[in-house]
Amino acid sequence: MDSKVWDFPSLREKTRWLLETYRSPVIVEEFIQGPEFTVGILGNESPWVLGVMQIEIKGVPAREAIYSLEIKREWEEKVVYLCPPPIDPSLLRKIEAVALRSYQALEGRDVSRVDLRVGRTERPTSWR
Repeated sequence: MDSKVWDFPSLREKTRWLLETYRSPVIVEEFIQGPEFTVGILGNESPWVLGVMQIEIKGVPAREAIYSLEIKREWEEKVVYLCPPPIDPSLLRKIEAVALRSYQALEGRDVSRVDLRVGRTERPTSWR
């Protein structure tokens, strides 16, 4: 998998390749080392959280895992879905709040999901 780069020259090379290949803007984000969650949200004027699910990739530490298309295709062998996630209730509330704010900021409608990662600071960060 080459969606992570470790230094500036590699970032420049990968970005150049993406721009030339796909001819569209590129988003560069910091990779957050930590567990991944997906949050279901429903509603328009007053949306609410349907639930939170933690995604674990078998045999890969959370700090390195990427829930890629390749992993999703083989989910039965490679993924464990934890719903509800076995986390502290205060962290769960933070995850729900960040997901809901993201949904509202993006003017989400009807039903959607927001994906988050939680790093060492235990501050959930929305990235999709």
